[in-house]
Amino acid sequence: MASNIRGTARRRSDACPGRRGRVGQWRLGLVGLALLSLAPKASWAGEKQKPEHSGATASFMRLPALTANVPRQGGGFSIVTLEAGLDVPDPRLKIRAEQSVPRLRDAYQHVLAGLVTLTLPGAQPDLDRLSTGLQSATDRVMGRPGAHILLGTVIVN
Repeated sequence: MASNIRGTARRRSDACPGRRGRVGQWRLGLVGLALLSLAPKASWAGEKQKPEHSGATASFMRLPALTANVPRQGGGFSIVTLEAGLDVPDPRLKIRAEQSVPRLRDAYQHVLAGLVTLTLPGAQPDLDRLSTGLQSATDRVMGRPGAHILLGTVIVN
């Protein structure tokens, strides 16, 4: 801290009023250079970029995560989180599946809640029963078979 003529303390940035601006400009310049170095070089040349392959196909549809409470061994509850997706090879059925996501979530939530009520405290949920229940709920909501449920992650926390 620096002091002025009256003896009151001032901050160093107040003593050099232009210093804060130069440091800010310097940092802004570094951020700009970093962003430019991350920019794809093909777009500078005017070439069309190829989309990166993310492993997903046109028939796959990711669903939002579902959660339910399961009894814990020492009392209280744990949370079960389920991440899943649908594989719908038929394009017409996929359109219907995209429109039916709220109904599918509701049906899946009922299946998951029913399964965790049957789970003993401290035990893991039965994933075979879960996948069978989710597939039958999918077929019921869609009106016909053709959409396949794919379980991604089941976490008990």
